[in-house]
Amino acid sequence: MNEKNEREKIEEVIRSIERSAVKCNKGYRCRNGGCGNICKAAEFGKSFLMCMEDRPADCEFASDTFGDGTYICYCPLRLYIHRKCRES
Repeated sequence: MNEKNEREKIEEVIRSIERSAVKCNKGYRCRNGGCGNICKAAEFGKSFLMCMEDRPADCEFASDTFGDGTYICYCPLRLYIHRKCRES
């Protein structure tokens, strides 16, 4: 995928997020972060990421789903970027 198409896809993902009830309280900073300058996360199964940030509870898309202090990232943009970076 060329850079223009990649930007369009990222903007499409952001528009879908903006239509949902949850909004990004970080201003979509990962939009321009590339693979190396985005919030810390690790793969958790095929569809989720585990948030590895120091204060995951500050993120609207992080949830302590299991009640054990493991925060799962539900951000569609962060997951999309993770998958794209893994491919390259």
